[in-house]
Amino acid sequence: MPIFDTCEKNRGRLNRPISCSNGENKIMPEFEIFEEATPRAPMPTGGNLAVMNINMYEEINRLAHHTDAYKISKLIIRRGQEFIMGIVFNRRFDLKTDLFVIEFLIGKNPIPTQKTLISVTPGENKQTSNWGVRVVETINTETKLGITPAADCIVGLYNTYVTVITNAGKQRSQRNPTTDFYVLFNPWAQKDQVYLKNEEERQEYVLNDVGMIYNGDYNNIGSRPWNYGQFQSGILEACIFILDFGKMPLQYRDDAIKVVRKASAMINSLDDDGVLEGSWSDDFMLGTAPTAWTGSVEILNQYYSERGVPVKFAQCWVYAGVFNTFLRCLGLPARVITNYCSAHDNNGNLQTNIVLDEDGSLDTQVSDTIWNFHCWNEVFLKRHDIPENFSGWQVVDSTPQEISEARLLPLWSCICGSHP
Repeated sequence: MPIFDTCEKNRGRLNRPISCSNGENKIMPEFEIFEEATPRAPMPTGGNLAVMNINMYEEINRLAHHTDAYKISKLIIRRGQEFIMGIVFNRRFDLKTDLFVIEFLIGKNPIPTQKTLISVTPGENKQTSNWGVRVVETINTETKLGITPAADCIVGLYNTYVTVITNAGKQRSQRNPTTDFYVLFNPWAQKDQVYLKNEEERQEYVLNDVGMIYNGDYNNIGSRPWNYGQFQSGILEACIFILDFGKMPLQYRDDAIKVVRKASAMINSLDDDGVLEGSWSDDFMLGTAPTAWTGSVEILNQYYSERGVPVKFAQCWVYAGVFNTFLRCLGLPARVITNYCSAHDNNGNLQTNIVLDEDGSLDTQVSDTIWNFHCWNEVFLKRHDIPENFSGWQVVDSTPQEISEARLLPLWSCICGSHP
């Protein structure tokens, strides 16, 4: 049974399948006849407009969108920021007499109300979505457009179609995977939920692909280098697969909070066959010892290539390192935090009880503990679910510990409070 079958059978208010896979897409028909196929206007001089080629201008767009480091041969852009797209027609486009629509689709059940089907049309007062479009220039038969995805659009892989409106119906360009493109979160865009004002911080928390993760204890601090590798081959595809395998509906992937919560649950294998299986024993014969990992790339590529088999083994710094890669890869500003003398609350009362015997020994019947260190992540985003003054750096922890009350909801994880 395909891993997304159960998700597709959920139909929601609109009695339509809920699409949870960015890996599946809808093949649009090349021609759709109008119900009343009668002449609506004289045929334009030179005959009907026809699409000959679509140019995504990958190189210049990726440089402008800070995505040129990704080792993948597709256009990658960030939402809320214009990118250039060129359409070559069979003749010169005339804005006054010609009409065409650009359609961007994500998933196999795209509909406008869920932001999975976007239609944009050049010209004033012709927009049906909050994506922007303008004609940059027309040179001979190529028309260059500036297209601005909404700052709150869905993050993921989109398909592109160009549809010419004729008297008889809609003539659509053929399905072409080379015109597919990824949209990421955008810390450079002020209207994006993850906007980060400081350029030095954007360079460090989004674009830096290596770092140090601290360990040890408070009087003997140690560290280990970690290769986040968020731009390496296969990593972006693996990150999208994690959301797909976790059956996260595409319509919710516009919200950084929901994406972070879902990913926090999916980085560990507890309950949902997520990326990493933890082990705090001394026996690692069935996998790799947590101390042997030096980066995230091998872990994520293995999980992706094996289609969702948890990778063995991890402890807190491995979870945090891999989660950091996921977040930065999708454009979320993120960092790994190490906390020394880290109190662990086992019963959810937000306090740690440490009980000593008469001789000063720790009472082992008390479940609360203090770890010598613990690693988690912080992600920078705007909170719309709580008062705005709590926006900023948010604590997120993918190490499986205690079940949250939010576990009762479709999307959950630890995401709590802001940090200066």
